[in-house]
Amino acid sequence: MKQHEVKAGFEKWSVFEKAKKANRMCHTEAYQGLREILTKKCAPCPRILDIGCGDADDISLILEDHPVSEYIGIDNSPQVLGQARSHLYQRLSCTWHLICADYTEALHSIQAPMDVIWLGLFLHHLPQEQKRLFFQQAFTLLSPAGAVICHDPVLLETENRAGFLERISLACRNWPELTPDEKEMLCRHWSDHGRQEHIPMLEEIAGESGFSQTEILWRDPDAFYALLAFRR
Repeated sequence: MKQHEVKAGFEKWSVFEKAKKANRMCHTEAYQGLREILTKKCAPCPRILDIGCGDADDISLILEDHPVSEYIGIDNSPQVLGQARSHLYQRLSCTWHLICADYTEALHSIQAPMDVIWLGLFLHHLPQEQKRLFFQQAFTLLSPAGAVICHDPVLLETENRAGFLERISLACRNWPELTPDEKEMLCRHWSDHGRQEHIPMLEEIAGESGFSQTEILWRDPDAFYALLAFRR
């Protein structure tokens, strides 16, 4: 799947921004978790790769206060990378680079080792086979103590994808910040572009590529989203 196909699921970026501002996708908790990882469980001055970085607003606020040696962001939208460039220029004192390309192409240009590969609402857009290919590439890029940190929607233990879509669509009806048309737009995105998995399946896929540990760092009370760490 090309990254432009991923972004095409949100037909209007403003709808995503509205939902994000209301913290419907748990960005606050996810980035707080990332901050804690960088502070307590990561090598000093790590190299960070951010796949599907978007405008890099949230992560740049964290890295503004945390020493890193290098930040690399990948996205295939020149428009959002323009915003990312502004945020990084204002906030980061470390070396940083932005790559405008599909992630499958961009990963070939990344020089190992990376200490953290950050996936913010990205992994679930990939079909299962592409998840496997991603973890293979990620394993070769990470330092021995490195990790893939993933903020993503996940299925309940006894839930299939249809059940997840029904559950989150029902929850979306009670989001007053969105119009009915905007709610319908999000529901279409979840249906057309989401490939959510059970956490044990993600652990299995990562393990096939050599990852030795999967850690659930956080789950939201409604059990839609999780913050996961896949460690070498």
